[in-house]
Amino acid sequence: MQDLPSADRAPSPAPITEFVSPSRQPERRPAHPRRRSRSPPTGPRHHVPTPSNRSPAQGPHGGPNLPPRPDWNRRSTAHGGARAAEPLVPAAAPEPAGFQPVIPPYQPKQSVTAGIEAELARLRSHRMHVEHEYVTIAKETRKAMYDLFAADCELQLARERCKFTGPLFQKAKEGTAGIDFIHGS
Repeated sequence: MQDLPSADRAPSPAPITEFVSPSRQPERRPAHPRRRSRSPPTGPRHHVPTPSNRSPAQGPHGGPNLPPRPDWNRRSTAHGGARAAEPLVPAAAPEPAGFQPVIPPYQPKQSVTAGIEAELARLRSHRMHVEHEYVTIAKETRKAMYDLFAADCELQLARERCKFTGPLFQKAKEGTAGIDFIHGS
């Protein structure tokens, strides 16, 4: 083989490298495919937008079946003068659409147990009166028991003082306690 001059030689093609764009990369799947659930899906399948309060077909003046919206702008009578009074057309009473039955006013029936209900009401009021009286007496009894307990404690303390001061008083009368007893003080 002979070496060909570089001018006669065809340029060698560039090495081919595979370039895969990120969008065309093969999907990676987990080693264990996920099981399909046996229960139906709970969420909505297709999102349907909720309708707004006012349909776009109506516009600001209402639909085709509604009267035009009144103009509530305030107009001064000083600038434009007094408006001519529009004659009021009396509205005709709407005719009834079909037969309408006459419904008599409601009158409650007399109760068969009216006497028993009155007796129960009387007993309930009597029970409430007795309960109020019982609560009042219970409060007064509790207060009296507390006063009795306090008086009993004071009596016990007075007896203890008498046990201690009785002999000292006798010694003071005799003059052996080291203090002089003055009668009348």
